[in-house]
Amino acid sequence: MGIKLSTELVSAIKNKKTAKALATSNEDGSPILIFSPDLHIDENGDLVHLELLESSATNKNLVRGIWFDKKVSVSVRTPEGREWSITGAPIKMHVSGPLFQKYYVETSLHYGEADLAAAWVIRPESENEETYSVKLREQDIEHPFFRHLDRLA
Repeated sequence: MGIKLSTELVSAIKNKKTAKALATSNEDGSPILIFSPDLHIDENGDLVHLELLESSATNKNLVRGIWFDKKVSVSVRTPEGREWSITGAPIKMHVSGPLFQKYYVETSLHYGEADLAAAWVIRPESENEETYSVKLREQDIEHPFFRHLDRLA
């Protein structure tokens, strides 16, 4: 079951200057991390990753994710330093049809001769803000004794 992402995170993902990374895992569980500058949110609130290479490890891992119900992780970092992590599940791979055609045209216009192997739909299942100041504030409340002694003075 998916979640609706916060408006702050949606705005961050829509910002072209925001760094977006997608982590998958291979058959032995080893992580593969790639940057996904074209990652965006569709009209249903799902994430869409445009995969350019048919043979990429990420493409293979996303197929495995559908077959074996494996999760993926998306990291987002704004130019101002706000960070989020999203856990999600790949739910659909578009390789033909009107939606694929739309993304194929956009990819061709943006990258020139690049191919589009697939448009992957990832359903968000959890969202966590990972910004240091936010996490530090949470830690200070939840674990007040985790402070170094020099911070107590």
